[in-house]
Amino acid sequence: MGIGYLDTNGTILLINKIGAQKLHGKPEDFVGRSITDLTNHEFAETLLERITIAANSKDSMVYEDHIKLPKPEKWYIFTFTRIENSEGEITGVQIVANDITTVKKAQRERDRFFNLSSNLLCVTDFNGCFKQLNHNWEELLGWSETELKSKPIQEFMHPQDRSKKPDFNEYARGTDSNIKFENRFKTKHGNYKWLSWNVSILPSEGIVFADVRDVTNQKLSEEALLMSEKSTEHCSNMIQITRSYLTKTESSWM
Repeated sequence: MGIGYLDTNGTILLINKIGAQKLHGKPEDFVGRSITDLTNHEFAETLLERITIAANSKDSMVYEDHIKLPKPEKWYIFTFTRIENSEGEITGVQIVANDITTVKKAQRERDRFFNLSSNLLCVTDFNGCFKQLNHNWEELLGWSETELKSKPIQEFMHPQDRSKKPDFNEYARGTDSNIKFENRFKTKHGNYKWLSWNVSILPSEGIVFADVRDVTNQKLSEEALLMSEKSTEHCSNMIQITRSYLTKTESSWM
């Protein structure tokens, strides 16, 4: 991470090697220079304002910035902390810059994948509470993202299916796992949709990722086929009973 010490006017007093590399130079290239010389006017004004705020605060101030440069865009988390000498006098502000570009790009790719998928995708915690969902959930079920995040998944399930849902916490301390299950999920209109869950439990990341499909039509077709088979079986049994009855009746008349 890049670390720099600046006075309250924005002059660099000290900067580490990583910080200097981010500015495309060596530490000695920047000591004594003002941040107004190193970045555009708008961002320099923002940094000076943050230095003033940090210098007047006992707490560290944290900011996330998306910096669009001529070269590839970057995301940083900046932490501003005031520095005092042994007598309690404010001598400047420490700025720590963490490059989170890789994480942000991964999040953006995941968001793009979420939005393009035709399935219902979500991320939950180990307690079964939604953390992220794509728009397909609202389209299928009618619940808004806020409503879905307001309660655990368990509360949307059909009462008869709640005991069938795995307890994700049982997997929290193990290795990555994949499980599958089906349940009925309540819509905002009060009816239920059959959902097929393909779940990846990732203890190393502290999340549960699920790829969910609507299998309601498949379930209805299976139920209709089962009812048809039962009806056919019932008719066959009735025919056999009728034939047996007629055979006995004919025998009694002979």
